[in-house]
Amino acid sequence: MYPLYDMYKLGDHGSATWMGRTESYNVALFEIEVTAARAPGDYLIVNEQTGQQNIISLGLSLDGYVTPIGRRSR
Repeated sequence: MYPLYDMYKLGDHGSATWMGRTESYNVALFEIEVTAARAPGDYLIVNEQTGQQNIISLGLSLDGYVTPIGRRSR
């Protein structure tokens, strides 16, 4: 299967750092959640086939679990 989803860590002032590519949206979301445990913030998943972009904001709860803060498409 062809990898369709690119993952990015969004930084300040609109910068984006490429994290890799995967074949599944669910795998991309899982990898981002694992990364967010070390680096909470905003992440972007881009479907290379459709151009759909999803921004996911993740933080940490008081007990150390990754918590969704928000999700939006652009």
